[in-house]
Amino acid sequence: LQWADPMSLDVIDSLVTDAEIKSFLFLGSHRGIDGRHPLARKLRSLEYRQVNSTKIVLGNLSEKDTNEMVSDLLRTAPINSFSLSNAVHRKTSGNVLFTLQFLRSICDEGLMRFSSEYNQWQWDTAMIMSKKIADNAV
Repeated sequence: LQWADPMSLDVIDSLVTDAEIKSFLFLGSHRGIDGRHPLARKLRSLEYRQVNSTKIVLGNLSEKDTNEMVSDLLRTAPINSFSLSNAVHRKTSGNVLFTLQFLRSICDEGLMRFSSEYNQWQWDTAMIMSKKIADNAV
């Protein structure tokens, strides 16, 4: 929602405040925004008007959670993916979006590949750790 234009935010406002609509669920997500952002102003307005809502704040993944996600993605036991997930977590600080993008990039660059011979994923931890990422990635 951080990219929604003011007119779209007004449409959402109309839908969530319409007393005639009895069964309506709106799910929205956004990254952190500052108080001057149009979405922040709209959310404050809805809160002021006491529109029923639930806010769920999601943080970054822990090292353990990152390992669980990586092991699930690779369909391997967490003990087998620890070196990879540790390197990935150190590079991404557990940000889910950056973790997924980073995994894709190391796959695309051949730093992680599936071995048909061994029927498992393999990776080069040292090369992954030396990989540069953008400063604004975390």
